[in-house]
Formats: sequence, C-alpha cells, structure tokens
Amino acid sequence: MNTSSSTPETSSARLKVAIMGRPNVGKSTLFNILSIGGKAIVHATAGVTRDAREVPGQLFDLDFTLIDTAGLELDAAKTDTLKNSLNDSASKVAAAADILLFVVDGADGILPTDEVLAQYFRPLGKPLLLVMNKSDTSASYTTQFEATALGLGEPISLSAAHHRGLEDLYNALKEFIEPTPEAPEVEEDFYKDDKPAKEDGPIPLAIVGRPNVGKSTFVNQVLGEEKMLAGDMAGLTRESISSEFSHNDQAMIITDTAGLRKKAKVVEQLENMSTTDAIKAVKASQAVLLILDASHFSIAGGTKEVFESQDAKIADVAVREGKPIVIALNKWDLVEDKDGCLEDVRYQLNQRFSQVQDIPLVPFSAIRGKGIDRALDTLLDTHARSSTLVTTAPLNRFLDLTLAEKAPPLTKGKSVKLKYITQITTNPPTFKLFGNRVDTIPEHYQRYLLNRLREAFDLGGIPIRMYFAKGDNPFEYKRKFKH
Repeated sequence: MNTSSSTPETSSARLKVAIMGRPNVGKSTLFNILSIGGKAIVHATAGVTRDAREVPGQLFDLDFTLIDTAGLELDAAKTDTLKNSLNDSASKVAAAADILLFVVDGADGILPTDEVLAQYFRPLGKPLLLVMNKSDTSASYTTQFEATALGLGEPISLSAAHHRGLEDLYNALKEFIEPTPEAPEVEEDFYKDDKPAKEDGPIPLAIVGRPNVGKSTFVNQVLGEEKMLAGDMAGLTRESISSEFSHNDQAMIITDTAGLRKKAKVVEQLENMSTTDAIKAVKASQAVLLILDASHFSIAGGTKEVFESQDAKIADVAVREGKPIVIALNKWDLVEDKDGCLEDVRYQLNQRFSQVQDIPLVPFSAIRGKGIDRALDTLLDTHARSSTLVTTAPLNRFLDLTLAEKAPPLTKGKSVKLKYITQITTNPPTFKLFGNRVDTIPEHYQRYLLNRLREAFDLGGIPIRMYFAKGDNPFEYKRKFKH
C-alpha cells in the first residue's frame, strides 16, 4: 500500500473508492461483491469492462461510492486508439477518487504492467490499498513477495470469486471510512469458512499409486462405467486420463495416472521424474488419492510393507506441493488383520511425514464398490479444510493464548516477541507471523506453533506453511495515514 501521508477527509459525503489495475485480474468480480445493485460483466476475456461506473458500495458497515474501471494497459495504449481512450478515462477516475484499490493477480504473478502502474499510482498522493486477488491459487505465495517488492506495502490477500479475505479488506478500508453508526456490528468471523461453499468449478483430483493397486477399477466405480482398462496385469494404464463427474453436487475432474514403478524399472529415478504424467497430475490437482494394495499385509506371512518407498516418494511430492492427500487402502476385504494393517501404515506415515501428521486413511474395496463414497467424502473434506481462510481476529486470539502457555525460548539471553499473525493464502493454508528477532526462533518452537495451529483450526492431516517476518503486523502502513 501507498506510503503517502494524505488522508481523505471523512464527512457525510460518501468517499469514492476506485478499483484499478490491468485487465482480467478480477476487478469486476470484486466490484460485484462491494456494489449495491450494480453488476459488472465477468468473463475470462480481458477488456470486457470499458466504461467507468459509479454505484453505491458497501462492505459490512462501511458505505462508500464504488467505481469500476477498465483495465489499464499503459504500454499497449501507445499503438491502440481504443486502449488509449480507456486508459485516459481510468486515469481521470484515479485522479478523482479518494481511495484506490490496486488489484493484482495472485495466479499470474506481478507483470511489467503492474510495475508500471505502481509507479503511476504512487505519485497521486492518496491512500492506495494493494489487493492480491486469487490468493487461493498455488502460485499466489510467490506473488505475495513479488507484490511486496512493488513498494506499496504488504498486499491484502483475498479471493473475490470465493468471498474470502474480505475482513482484511474491511480492516484496511476502515482506516479511512467511518463505519455507519446505525449499522449492526460486524461479526468478526463472518467470512470464516470452516466448511467453505462448493467450488464454482470442478475440483481436479489425482489418483496415484503403484501398478495394479486398483486405480482404474476405482475410477470405473466412480464414473459408473468401464472407461478404464482394469485387470490383474500391471501397466494397463500407460498415460494419464481425466474424466469429469459429480459427487454430492460438487463437480470434480478425476485423473487416473500410470502406475509408478520401482527404480529398476524406469529409465530415470523417481526424484527426477518432474515431467511424468503422474507428477504433472499431482501438481495440477487440488487433492490427491494415493491408493495402496492392502491385501499384501500379513503378519503371519511376514509381509508388512504396504506403504513402500515409491508410495512415500509420490506422497512427498504431494506434501511438498501443498496438496491435501488421502491414503486409500484397497482390497480391504482380503486383509485379515485389519487393525494391525491400519496401525502399521499409520506408523509409517507419521515416521516419514512428521510435518503432516494424521494423513487420512480410508479402507475400501474398489472391485466390490465398498467404501468408494467414503473415499470421495474424505477427499472433499481435506480439500475444504485446505481451502479454509481463517480471519485475523481468531488467529491473533490464538496467538495470544499460545504465547501465554509457552513463550518462544530465549536466544543468547534475549527474548523473541511475536506480535501478529495473518493467513496469506490457502491451498495450502499459509500463515505469516510478525515479530522481532524471528530469525532466531528454533525449529522445535516453529513445529510447536504449527501443531497448535492444526489443533486450533482443524487443519490436521493437510500440509500447512508458516513464514516469519520482522515488524509488528502487515497493516503497519495504515498508521501513516492517521492524523
């Protein structure tokens, strides 16, 4: 956000809030959320919005005049008469507005046009809130740091399409806009999605595992048709195949992948197979189902290796990519010592993935069609919890209680003070803590904080990330606007 010392004067007149940015970053989607009555056309094609529109706007108990603008394309305008006209109109709106919302795209990253626009907005000398839309994408973590480098302060992370992060936008706008006295108090957890609404689009799922564990049989059961070749012969599936289906009214795309063979049977080691279909499917997915053949488990026969090294490596890819993962134990009807099998697989998982404890385990029989719905329900649940955006108020209550119970250890006789925590993105849930001497916090205390976060906000069994930054909180810039 801007470092200008200007503050808009509050009065009975509504302040003008203009949504600015390059085309197709989600300005119209945000406009539709904040506007009262006015709706903008939303489409993936850039340049749909051409006219600046003023309508009454509202966010909780904040009232203002909202202005939607055409996307600014400063470089293209040099050779395009229409773009030049649109840019001129948007520039006039920016000059006349009281507050600017500069929207960037968390999925695309910061582009040269964003950098040019930042240089254009900065000299205007008015409050400028940097908003990173689509913060629920995997690429948004990198964009978070790129956006900070624009020199406009810490971006406000939100997902306009899913109505997430609006409380943080409200807190930023409240520094300049007086709440309406007669409006009801804002519920601080109003937009806390413990169980987020169904996704607008289909959720991509990756089905992975070694050859002949029942992946294709599982997919056929899900789709209700013999779409995939299935049988006892390993290697029937030679390439990844995707199909769309619906479960509990939620659309999903399921991708069956080729079995992952042992090192001796592949040209390259699995660690270097970044271009294989299976790895691509995992990276493109929003949830992963790793299928194991549990029928091999037999204490009497001396066979306990249900979860093998190849399974561990693909699970590691999912964890490192921040994908929620569910372990499915197929051919469960053939397992005699079911309790022993569950205990052994759970032990191996917790040993190999200490950073993600309690990864869900779901026994089922693909060929009999038993347990299929439970596996899908568990996948949807882990995806929903990975998509949860916890608002700042409960997060900081959590931090206060956690620090009261166990403060960070002294390092070289000096104390570490953690002052503020915020969630910067989802999928995986990613948190940022602000304080002093954060670079001295030992790993065991970082793990302690992560484990407490999991317990407090139902994040067990999914990857989460935590980063530390020096300072009090990400909205420190707002103090500069106060009289």
